[in-house]
Amino acid sequence: MTRTAILLLLVGSDPSVSAVGASQAPRESRSRAPVSGEGASKPLAQGDAPAEFLAARLTRTLDAYVKEHAFSGTVVVSHRGRVEFSRSHGMADEGWRIPNAPDTRYRIASMTKAFTALAVLKLHQEQRLDLDSPISHLVPGQDPRITIRHLLLHRSGLARDPTDLSDKGITSRFTLAEIAGIAARSTLAFEPGTDYAYSNMGYSLLAAAIEAATGQPYEVSLRTLVLDPMSLGETFNEPSLRPLPHLASGYFLLPDGLADASLEDKSHVLGAGSLTSTAGDMIRFLDAMESHPGFSAETRGLYLTEAAKNRSHGLVTWEYKVSDSSGLEPRRGRVVMHGGSAPGYESAFGRFLDHDVSIVVLGNHSPFPAASLFNALGNAMLGFDALPEVHSNLPWFKQAIALGPEAAIAQNRASTEGASAPSEGETNRMGYNLLGAGRVADAIAVFRLNTLLHPDSANAHDSLGEAYLANDQSELALATYRRVLEINPGHPTAIRAIRVMEGKPDE
Repeated sequence: MTRTAILLLLVGSDPSVSAVGASQAPRESRSRAPVSGEGASKPLAQGDAPAEFLAARLTRTLDAYVKEHAFSGTVVVSHRGRVEFSRSHGMADEGWRIPNAPDTRYRIASMTKAFTALAVLKLHQEQRLDLDSPISHLVPGQDPRITIRHLLLHRSGLARDPTDLSDKGITSRFTLAEIAGIAARSTLAFEPGTDYAYSNMGYSLLAAAIEAATGQPYEVSLRTLVLDPMSLGETFNEPSLRPLPHLASGYFLLPDGLADASLEDKSHVLGAGSLTSTAGDMIRFLDAMESHPGFSAETRGLYLTEAAKNRSHGLVTWEYKVSDSSGLEPRRGRVVMHGGSAPGYESAFGRFLDHDVSIVVLGNHSPFPAASLFNALGNAMLGFDALPEVHSNLPWFKQAIALGPEAAIAQNRASTEGASAPSEGETNRMGYNLLGAGRVADAIAVFRLNTLLHPDSANAHDSLGEAYLANDQSELALATYRRVLEINPGHPTAIRAIRVMEGKPDE
């Protein structure tokens, strides 16, 4: 069978599905600059699989996630700078029946940090800021112990998000000055540099630092420093609620169907989660991160090597070893990646450095295990045919709502299929989806399920407390927030909520 025939089978007749195989023309050739002295990238498998088999293997992997998790979005995979696989599935707009396509834009949420970090490092390369100088030199009023490097590495001690969000609401517009003011008034969780705590607020301070160093708004500076040099013409800083051309609508995946995701102005995470992009731009960013001539070897080294040590610079790094029963030699190497989650959107992107493979997963259903799909596609690219074990956790949530969380746990653990429990993150997102859809009682059932599955998680109990408050169950909310403080005595949201419920002045 010819490659053309294979591609026709992949595309089929469904207008919501598109596929591109390795017959696509490669991009302009480039010389790869190794990060740590290695030579050319390693082969994917012994002899490298023929393109049609590779496309079929990737399709089979993706189809498993379409079937079990109702994946809606776009996936692109490249090897050595050449797109090997591109597929879109589902609807960008359910109401107008507009399918997702290669040029569809998605909110990429926390993957924004990878771009903000690179802009900061480019300014460091140009000697326009010093990574080890206090952030207060550029953003007045901040704790002088916090340096720009601390913010890049999530080692500042700042909270994950501004604690004043609930006062103004997620549909309201925030300025960087407002976020900086909240950060300046915050109590640090630890001495800067001594621990790690993921912080969106810290990356918003970096956006403010970029503005101070350049004298230009964040979005203008980002385009000058990163987007234009890397030819990323479809990536924009767009935190507002206004309708945007080619932007996929986000949808909550609920136990009984889809619901429009609640609108959320992303200005409260400006620089941390405010970008929109296409899969094409994201794959270009990944393919260029090791070799782009606009960034010095020192900058690229800081960006990737420091990320490997510190889970930072908008990236997470780990070493992998993949093997199965096929008889192939195990694949070893390093991955840099990051995920993104926003109401109605779930994404992941990353690069297998030692095999020169880049993978982008952009989706407009939430919750969806984007990182799991990223890993499964990586395994397929490395030559392993075994399909991942993919199963939907919707039965857990349906049973928690219909029968109660205790019964859901009992039924699933007694099941002969041995269904594994949903993760804390997936369960929490499902609870917030239901809360956003106005189904508060159902959200409480799912949040309670999360606290039973993860009894020592402060975050799970904090979310349940928020749902109780939304349902005017103040006594249960107070008890739940007190449980949060038993787990984490310094939890700022719980401390603040308890003070408000007890009628004490907010500090």
